[in-house]
Amino acid sequence: MDETLGFVGRDAELGKALGALGRGNNLLVKGKAGIGKSAFLRRLYARMPKDRPCLWAGDRGAKALLLDLIEQTHQRVGLAAPTLLVTRQKVR
Repeated sequence: MDETLGFVGRDAELGKALGALGRGNNLLVKGKAGIGKSAFLRRLYARMPKDRPCLWAGDRGAKALLLDLIEQTHQRVGLAAPTLLVTRQKVR
């Protein structure tokens, strides 16, 4: 995931969102284009506890997205596949 640079002044909102998610609530982030929704979600994802079932789904093609979600799932639960069996190929 890309590192979020220049993210300033949203610590209170991040805290509220983390608290809500920690209590099992859903979260809806909406607003006008360009106000930083994606940056907020990237930072929120980065701050999620590693033992929580949370995956990042970026705006990519379906095959690349599926591969990313599978890799994140494996990392979250501590699974590893031998590199000889799993190779990262360019997705068309």
